[in-house]
Amino acid sequence: MPLIEITVGQGELTSAEKLRLTRAVQSALVEEYKKIKGRTPRSWVLVRELDIESLLIDGLTVAEIRALKGSPQTQG
Repeated sequence: MPLIEITVGQGELTSAEKLRLTRAVQSALVEEYKKIKGRTPRSWVLVRELDIESLLIDGLTVAEIRALKGSPQTQG
């Protein structure tokens, strides 16, 4: 049973957008799985919302990255 997990920042997607995204992913999974295994899988698609303020990317918080993007040294 395939499980696909999609992680997004908290509040980035509305309920309708999450539903649309999970259905599109589910459809693509079923299409490819049928080609590989010859049957329709029972599968799960999960959207996990992450508090991005608790995330580090290359040792920097999201707030620090946003601040750097706004600084003149990183533009252009």
